[in-house]
Amino acid sequence: MTYLVLVKFLQEYSNLELSNQIYVVPCMNPDGVEISLTGSQSAGKFKNLVKKVGNTKKWQANGRGVDINHNFNAGWKDVKKREIANGFKGPNHTRFGGTEPESESETQAIVKLCKKENFDLAFAFHSQGEEIYWDFGSNTPKESKK
Repeated sequence: MTYLVLVKFLQEYSNLELSNQIYVVPCMNPDGVEISLTGSQSAGKFKNLVKKVGNTKKWQANGRGVDINHNFNAGWKDVKKREIANGFKGPNHTRFGGTEPESESETQAIVKLCKKENFDLAFAFHSQGEEIYWDFGSNTPKESKK
């Protein structure tokens, strides 16, 4: 679903007469997508970890069992407390943010890009199944729900 939302956004954006640049990162977790589609055999050197964790059909983490969406240094300590309270204390198919913020190469790449380009605005299209997440606590712009 995220891909379809991204394509629709790009179609709408391309119809506007603007001189702004736009950067698109179509997938921040390609190994996680591959694991969810084809199973643990696609996890390379992390195949045994993925097998041990299991639940590849609902896999949201990278090959190391870290959920990239939980790995950014944006409320990381609060997210970590919720993870632990919900039993996510180590590599998992979902909701384990790693041992420290920005520990994963995928996260580091996005952070590096954002720091280099110093964007005025960023959209993070993220979905799970048929859900669209638009809220990020006190950091949510008023127009986000729309």
